[in-house]
Amino acid sequence: IAMTGGSFSRPVYSAAWPSGEFGAMGLEGAVHLGFKKELEAAETPEEKDRLFN
Repeated sequence: IAMTGGSFSRPVYSAAWPSGEFGAMGLEGAVHLGFKKELEAAETPEEKDRLFN
């Protein structure tokens, strides 16, 4: 229970490093899943970078 902030249903507090991200999924992973077809259709690494960034 220590890692969940004292509760599994609603944490009492949240703490993270300055680079920490709060949410169900990291932003990069969400972009990869949400735009999977577009990223797979990219023919070159440069095009994939342009779509992702």
